[in-house]
Amino acid sequence: MDLFISNKQKGFTLIEVMVALMIFAFAASSLTVGFQSSTNASIRAEQNLQANLVAQYQIESIVLSGNTKEDELNNIIKLEMFDKSWTIKQTLIAYNKLEEAKE
Repeated sequence: MDLFISNKQKGFTLIEVMVALMIFAFAASSLTVGFQSSTNASIRAEQNLQANLVAQYQIESIVLSGNTKEDELNNIIKLEMFDKSWTIKQTLIAYNKLEEAKE
């Protein structure tokens, strides 16, 4: 049994450890940037989905109410949905031509 360390290298040099740490740091930072980008995209998609649902809700409420008076359709509406406060600017762009034809 040899209790003394021989002259052969056993382990890593300081340079090898530093290079390995630099490679690991670069890989870890790249993964972090990727995860952050993915998280931001997911948040934006969720916000867009919620905004579309709120807009669809408002459009359906106008259609179901049967209200076609221009002065009542051009206003600002405040709603509470998805634990958020929404402000909607409602503007009449086109009038239903079928109703005009009936008159």
